[in-house]
Amino acid sequence: MKLTKTKENAGKFLLDVAKLIIGGVILAGIMQHGIGYTKLYIFGGLTIVFCILWGLVLIVLSDNDKSKGDI
Repeated sequence: MKLTKTKENAGKFLLDVAKLIIGGVILAGIMQHGIGYTKLYIFGGLTIVFCILWGLVLIVLSDNDKSKGDI
């Protein structure tokens, strides 16, 4: 049961990190300080996708563990 809650919290944390990265990429794009925009958007986008996918996977796994425990 405790591992299920940990998975759910880790999933929520990764989704929050993805939101913060989106904000960071937008702010870095607005502040024009010699940042390579192509690299910024590519690496930022890949990191966002990674965090969202793993966050959703962990949340789904925790939901599956909860439903198995109810049987």
